Amino acid sequence: YQRRVRALQYIKNYGDYDWLRRFYPPIRKSFDYLLNMYHPNVGLLNAPGPLWIDVFIRGNYSSDSNAFMVQLFRWGSELETFLGDTTRANYLNGIADKITEEMNRLLWRTDHYITQLNPDMTIKDMVDYDSNLLAIAFQIPTLQMSEQILKRLDSGSCIHGLASLPRPTYVSEKYYDSANCYGGNTGDSAVTMGRIGWADATARRVVGDLKTFENVLLNPILNLLNKNTWLYERYTCQSQPTHNPFYICLLYTSDAADDLICV
Repeated sequence: YQRRVRALQYIKNYGDYDWLRRFYPPIRKSFDYLLNMYHPNVGLLNAPGPLWIDVFIRGNYSSDSNAFMVQLFRWGSELETFLGDTTRANYLNGIADKITEEMNRLLWRTDHYITQLNPDMTIKDMVDYDSNLLAIAFQIPTLQMSEQILKRLDSGSCIHGLASLPRPTYVSEKYYDSANCYGGNTGDSAVTMGRIGWADATARRVVGDLKTFENVLLNPILNLLNKNTWLYERYTCQSQPTHNPFYICLLYTSDAADDLICV
């Protein structure tokens, strides 16, 4: 998913239309690959695994992948419109609309989206911060629903680490134990992630929460960059660096600082 997004962002940011026409066939094939996972009888993507936290056991009609597909298919629609294929553009936009509708009908529970709905109609619900923030960022819930989500998420003790030392943004309300991780790998189960910080920042922009955006998400990261010129890979619920104390994580820097500025 992230490679497709980067390709579309590159085209938007740099206007390299020669590159676009050269690489349009593989980009279109990549969208076809995703479209093959879409089940029109349900109106959702049936994903074979997690969106971007690769050790978490997620799948089927999951909120992370479906939320991301809404925006990705809208970007794809813009691309097809630019290239003159209005039929395919309308098709992609229609699927994005349908996923939005069915996420709100099938995956919504009181104040958040569940982790996944299974074909047998059983569910898994870890109260994932990433998928719920992505949904708000891509304007899937109504404003009232978005406010309910943020109230639930912000009540969590770990969402931004310590209130006195905020770090964006934690993975989930419920802990992904070894039974819920591939290979029992819980290394990403109790940490913040820059990519979720990006989703968080985009969600706050959508609802107009400038205070959280600046004071909790952007400024703490900029202060760390100004002080150290690099960031640790992950932070704990107590806002302490984890995984590797000497890790110069350029990806985290890009996701959590550069992308927040772009938001």
